[in-house]
Amino acid sequence: MLVRVQIFAQAKEFCGGVSFLELSLPEGASVSQLRDELGASYPTLLALLPACRFAVSLEFVEVELESTRILSEHFEIALIQPVSGG
Repeated sequence: MLVRVQIFAQAKEFCGGVSFLELSLPEGASVSQLRDELGASYPTLLALLPACRFAVSLEFVEVELESTRILSEHFEIALIQPVSGG
């Protein structure tokens, strides 16, 4: 299946300024498999991935806790980096 991941901020910069990454994953892939494939396909993201969270269909998911959550190519997926402000 083909999934589309929206990226922001530094992740976007690391990937040449694109707003979305498309990845081919096996049917029944989980969020943790998506994270692993992102790192393999986009090595520039490897340093960021441990600090990032994923949102699937507008809901944050914990990769380690939801490693069995099955993705669909119809889901809206976003890679969210930590932010700070004041």
